[in-house]
Amino acid sequence: MAERSDLVKIGRYISILRKKKGYTQRALGELIDINDKTISKWEKGFVAPDITILKVLANVLDTTVDDLLTGGDINLESNRIINRKKKLNISIIASIILGFVIGLASIVFVQQYYRVTYREINIRDEFAIDGFIVSNKNNKYFILKNIIYQSDEIGSDLEGKINNLEIIIENENDIVFDNNYLVDYEMPINQFFNNYFINIEVDKKYDDEKFIIKISFYDNDNKMYGFKYNL
Repeated sequence: MAERSDLVKIGRYISILRKKKGYTQRALGELIDINDKTISKWEKGFVAPDITILKVLANVLDTTVDDLLTGGDINLESNRIINRKKKLNISIIASIILGFVIGLASIVFVQQYYRVTYREINIRDEFAIDGFIVSNKNNKYFILKNIIYQSDEIGSDLEGKINNLEIIIENENDIVFDNNYLVDYEMPINQFFNNYFINIEVDKKYDDEKFIIKISFYDNDNKMYGFKYNL
């Protein structure tokens, strides 16, 4: 888990790159489908970007995932931009060749994996969970685009406050996804799930009917709230 100093460094690096691009937090959020409040938390060093968004975020900011995770070096980033401009003509030629290769590869891919199944996820309980599972003959892809806490206690004194959230997806006790968020202070439960998004690939064959999602969160006294749903 990242130290507070590391989170601050990562957040400062994201802020520098965002401003160099001329993006507001809202504009950057629209490009990567993330709420601007979440980006603000990144830049203030409260939380780190989720691993599932790192590659997209790095591409939008013209950096690498490694630099995002280490806080980067803005001088090195500037040098990379200069070098890219010097190699523009070569890049154009390479892009044309790459596009041709990708086109051929796409045809082969479609022919190999044309048998695709799709199953929608729609859960309504203490949480509302929306998404889908896409499968071809070798892989499964989980897209959970909304996980929303919708208790009647939201906004009242009865709503719990937590500082640690863990989400696990498993199949017959085999964990295929485990993500834990920890912050230094307690906040209302529903705020932890603001624009929560999961996108994972599973390369092992499982029984589709036995996927389970477990949602656990804790307060400063380590009191746990837990929910479990069949996907």
